[in-house]
Amino acid sequence: MKKDLHSATSHKDVLAQGVSWIQDGQFNEAHIHNHIVFNSVNFENGKKFHQSRDDMLKVKEYSNKLCRERGLSVTEEKCTYGRYPKWKKRLCVFLDWALECSPTPEAFIECMERHGYSVKWYSDYKYMTFTTPEGYTCRDNKLFDERFLKSNIELYFAMGGSNGVLAETYRSYKTPEHDEDMNMTVTSGLFRMIGNVLSAVPPREAYTPRQLTEMDWEEKERLEQILGRKISPQAFVCYCTKEEYEQQSGLCE
Repeated sequence: MKKDLHSATSHKDVLAQGVSWIQDGQFNEAHIHNHIVFNSVNFENGKKFHQSRDDMLKVKEYSNKLCRERGLSVTEEKCTYGRYPKWKKRLCVFLDWALECSPTPEAFIECMERHGYSVKWYSDYKYMTFTTPEGYTCRDNKLFDERFLKSNIELYFAMGGSNGVLAETYRSYKTPEHDEDMNMTVTSGLFRMIGNVLSAVPPREAYTPRQLTEMDWEEKERLEQILGRKISPQAFVCYCTKEEYEQQSGLCE
């Protein structure tokens, strides 16, 4: 941990002249970041420090400017439904395209990275985070598109991704409109739709009955934890098992 004490002189036009502040760099976590704490009393005139919302946004934009100049990621811009910056629209286009041509999570991440986008996807994190070539970062729930939520993407690839039976159904799903004051995705229709499909028994001709392998059962239980409901074995065999891979690996007859 590194701490530096300054009086706000080098950045006085952006911060506040006559106000002392301390910067605490957090280098002992996966997400490296800074905390800046201001003295509440101005040492030049004795007045109490006050920062309006506009002042705070000004500091944030200045911080982002410094980060972009140094090739670092920047904090996400505040957004509401229907008002998207151009970089976020481009991100959605690339996500849609990457899902369309990726059968596995590895292929999806590789496809994004090949075009300058990075993907933070950790099993113990609730959200997935994307970083654009320009350095903008964005959580999955800030895109107002259910197809790009981490839980749904996990289900998409569990069902074979672009090679899956339900791939086209997934990608053609339209997220319902949100209220203008919403600042994140709040609908869950796609998640429920996938759950309903996997919970029901498909038509007999749609699947080949067979013995589930140990690997199958572990994956089935993992998907049930994501969905919060039981999956029918028949639907799992129909939509989620990769028999060709299992046969090649000697996991099933």
